Amino acid sequence: MTGLDRDRARVFYNKCGVGGKMTEMSGVWEIVPSHVICEFEFEPCGYSMNGIEGGAFSTVHVTPEKGFSYASYEAQGLDPESNGFGALVGRVVKCFGPAAFSVAVTCQVGAEGWAMASADVEGYCCENVVKQELPGEECVVYRTYSAKGRGCAVRTPKIAVVVKCCEEMEREEVVVSSCLTSA
Repeated sequence: MTGLDRDRARVFYNKCGVGGKMTEMSGVWEIVPSHVICEFEFEPCGYSMNGIEGGAFSTVHVTPEKGFSYASYEAQGLDPESNGFGALVGRVVKCFGPAAFSVAVTCQVGAEGWAMASADVEGYCCENVVKQELPGEECVVYRTYSAKGRGCAVRTPKIAVVVKCCEEMEREEVVVSSCLTSA
């Protein structure tokens, strides 16, 4: 996630006497409320968090400086049935208000419906989606989003050239679909 909302980014500046409040003030604890969270606040700014529950975990890293603000969220082991794709991504971007972000989901071929469907994220339009099959019956679904009102446009499908993994630079054409969302 890049181009963080300035008001949301200010939460990640370590102010004297406010230590230990970034998780609460930013809303990061609401992404997966059942996770036990261990956080670290950097001086003078920045944030890192690890959350865990059973076999599921998540992590957040934030660099809030103006001009190159960045946040990342990673998770593994979450139950896709109880964590809808759009809802989970919506809770993440609510904390940071990025101008643009991307999502990559690795899953078994045939189980990618969770990452392919329900891609709407309030306040954002999905610019592109690519599904790339990997060796071992896995695939990656990659989506890019931009904030509505910041140059977001509905695009028509286009062709991209993708290098296949683990093969001698064989090239294949892959249709890159655009997400059509309402403005």
